[in-house]
Amino acid sequence: MLWRKSRAFNGDFMDVLILNPPWPGKGYGVRTNSRWPHRRADKHLPFPSYLAYSAALLEQNNISVKVIDAVAEELSIQKLIKQVETQKPKFIFIETSTPTINIDLHTARKINEKHRAKIFLMGAHVTFYHENILKENPYISGVIRGEFEFTILEIAQKKSLNKIKGLTFRKNKKIIANPPMPLIDNLDELPLPAWHQFNLKYYDSFLHESPSLIMITSRGCPYQCTFCLWPDLMYGHKQRYRSAKNVVDEMEILVNKY
Repeated sequence: MLWRKSRAFNGDFMDVLILNPPWPGKGYGVRTNSRWPHRRADKHLPFPSYLAYSAALLEQNNISVKVIDAVAEELSIQKLIKQVETQKPKFIFIETSTPTINIDLHTARKINEKHRAKIFLMGAHVTFYHENILKENPYISGVIRGEFEFTILEIAQKKSLNKIKGLTFRKNKKIIANPPMPLIDNLDELPLPAWHQFNLKYYDSFLHESPSLIMITSRGCPYQCTFCLWPDLMYGHKQRYRSAKNVVDEMEILVNKY
């Protein structure tokens, strides 16, 4: 069994805050863990697996982290900012999408006005427009391009920004795009997702009997579908698989504990 001890938040400060930011309006926005961000009338939200992997990797490396899914928790921007102020993170990582990029940037700016953490954006949209995002939004410290778990880890470990692959950042007034971060070839290197960071009652699928959770057993796609941007911008065209044991370990924990 792959169990993991978490580093608890002690109420004084937080190293890292990972956000699925608000998506105001009617219905519920599906941004995280979706190749086609969209709004739906019912609250069937996929589990934010990639954010959960990022949190688990930080915990494994003794970095205090909290994840806030503002869509699932139905938080306004104002309520989210109050939570940020309470937790006082040093680094904030915000997932973005094309249909929400304006509100995502607005959220980041409002957070920056109240709390001076370093703010980094990730997701397909900012991966493509990384240089423009930084040029037009001086309150953004950097953009993580593509697969983001290990880039988040190295930023949180306070490594020199010019040595972190997969990162575009601002040095003085110059925009610097580092080489891409290699895709994670052995997916078993990742700890199992940090489910304890989330209120699991919010996540479900209209395709399956409730309760249900999504598992990610592979990444990357060898095909060239014109409607799908994820292989080109996020997870590559080389398909990578978790081992059978790793997948079954996750199944056992989800069934027996959650």
